[in-house]
Amino acid sequence: MVLQKKLMAFQVLASVVYGLWFIAAPQSYALLMGASAGDINELANGNLTIVGVGLLVTANVFNLLRKLVTPDHCATFMLTFACGWLAYGIGQLFVSARADMLTLDNMNVLQGMLFIAFAAVYYLKRSPDQHTQPAQ
Repeated sequence: MVLQKKLMAFQVLASVVYGLWFIAAPQSYALLMGASAGDINELANGNLTIVGVGLLVTANVFNLLRKLVTPDHCATFMLTFACGWLAYGIGQLFVSARADMLTLDNMNVLQGMLFIAFAAVYYLKRSPDQHTQPAQ
C-alpha cells in the first residue's frame, strides 16, 4: 500500500501547487495555456482564483482520505483519486474542443491528456499488491 499512499500524496501536492498558483498568479497560468493578454480580464482572473480555492479544499479532502485509507478500502479510495484526475483531464479536453482548439500544440490538450494518463495509473494501481509475503 506504500505505492498507493505515495500516489495519493502526489495528488494532494499537485492540488496545492495548482491551487496556490491560481490564487497568486492566475494570469500567468492563463498565458501559459495560450490565452492572449487581451483575453484575460478581472473576471477571468477571479474565476481562476475561485478554482484555486476549490483546489486547496480538494487537497485538504484528499489528504484526509489518504490518512484514513486502509488495505481493505484502498481500491475504493484510489478510484476516488482516479476520478479526480479523470474529471480534470476530460474538462481540459472539453474546454479545448468547445474553443475549437483540440490540437497537440495547445497546452490545455496536453495537460488534459496527462491528467487522463494519471487517472489510468491510479486505476491500474488501485489495489495493493496481494502477492507480497508478510515479513517473518
